[in-house]
Amino acid sequence: MRERAYATVDEWVTEYFAPLFGDDLAYVPGDRLSWCPQWWRHPSAAVRLHALWQAWEHYRLLGGPALSVWFLDHADPHVRQLTAPNGPFRRCSVEGGHKVNLRLPIAERPEVMAAEPPIKWD
Repeated sequence: MRERAYATVDEWVTEYFAPLFGDDLAYVPGDRLSWCPQWWRHPSAAVRLHALWQAWEHYRLLGGPALSVWFLDHADPHVRQLTAPNGPFRRCSVEGGHKVNLRLPIAERPEVMAAEPPIKWD
């Protein structure tokens, strides 16, 4: 297996994704853009960006039109969701930075119905 182009999702977001989609979204200072400079603090965004990075690493090795498939099938839908008015960055902005989103309320499961421990986000 060939080596990854980027060692971590953080490196990929900083060096590839942000410059590419900053240009694609035509961002200029002062624009209202749903983006969080601390994207890793949003669990759904972190998972989406990690998935995008993994898919990008896969498709870049295929060559030919593979990156087009990555854009159409992966990047475009995820970027639309990430930057949507109701997406994970809806309360954040480039200039204003990170704002905490409330989590969905969850009722405690009765002991007799207990399943595997849930994943906890810090």
